[in-house]
Amino acid sequence: MQVLAMTQTDSFVQQVTVGADRVPSVVLFTARQLRELRAFCFDARRGSVLSFDKTYNLGSMFVTVSTYQNLSVDRVTSGASPTFIGPLFIHGKSSTETYNVFFSSIASRLQYANFTELRVGSDDEYALRKSIQFCFPGSIHVACRRHLNTNAVHYAQDVVGMNRQQRNSFIQAVFGDAGVASCPDLASFDVKVAKLQQDLLSSLPEQMQHYFHNRLVPFLRDNIAAGCADWTNNGCESINHVLKSEVHWRPQKLPELIAKLRQLVDAQYVEADRAMLGRGDFVLKQQYAKHRLTVDEWQRMSDRQRDKARDQCFRLTAPTGTVTSSDGSVTVRGVPHGGRKPHQRKRPTAERSTTLVKRPKADFLPDDDDDFQ
Repeated sequence: MQVLAMTQTDSFVQQVTVGADRVPSVVLFTARQLRELRAFCFDARRGSVLSFDKTYNLGSMFVTVSTYQNLSVDRVTSGASPTFIGPLFIHGKSSTETYNVFFSSIASRLQYANFTELRVGSDDEYALRKSIQFCFPGSIHVACRRHLNTNAVHYAQDVVGMNRQQRNSFIQAVFGDAGVASCPDLASFDVKVAKLQQDLLSSLPEQMQHYFHNRLVPFLRDNIAAGCADWTNNGCESINHVLKSEVHWRPQKLPELIAKLRQLVDAQYVEADRAMLGRGDFVLKQQYAKHRLTVDEWQRMSDRQRDKARDQCFRLTAPTGTVTSSDGSVTVRGVPHGGRKPHQRKRPTAERSTTLVKRPKADFLPDDDDDFQ
């Protein structure tokens, strides 16, 4: 009952669903989290991967965490873009139907975004991946390379029963520095897969050959097509560790767990705002330096002005040769001298246009000998 009451008072608690088994599912996110997902993740070439992973040991229920990279700032210590927490999901089951509650809640708030520009990352948990494909149609799905490596080792050793020499040769050929997973493009990937089939796979058990072609190849091919050959879910793993450290590795009651999650989300955005003022653990990247503000300017701003400053700063920069609308919702290709008339020198709004009218010829023209008095 206390969690249900929070939906009326806390904007962080977006949805509480109780199924037939009386196990509640809680969807948690703020408006700023969704805004930054639109700002940083919906660009398949330059944007961040939106990652999901399930956390254990936070109570009697699971917490599925989403993360993204804030590409406007860098850490002062490492110079890398920090990992930020996205929407969160507290649930008791891990079925596809349960995950649909979470992902459909996010997708409905992002329905006007172009999902074909979204890259979604996870491990190879079947229920989670199936729900993502259903709720984010057209999105590009990438799999954690580290999880694929670990699962392949487990399958070769515990299911197929390969000896150590065969197992190490296979893993090195697939996930090594010069392996199949490290190919820069699909053309070289297909060539290396065919060569591996002729050289090594033919000597391995048939069960392992099926696992490679039916499971590993589709995942690795999708990763390379998405430009994420080396992608791992380390961002979610690090946030999982932060969450466990925050609760001291002890089970939490649901209201207390929600409060701690809210504190972590708020704290990351406080640090991002401090970067705009030149303080804290983050620093604005060079291309975002124009959004730098002084402390006095920040203090004089109203809440609405601060929100506008955040929106202008924490987003991907527009690609060269494009024009973005003032609210950031539409980006189109720029056209040089667009809207100008021929031979116009000034701006269209400042130039007074003059239209030349072609007069019709007179029906009667006087002769030269006529004398008009």
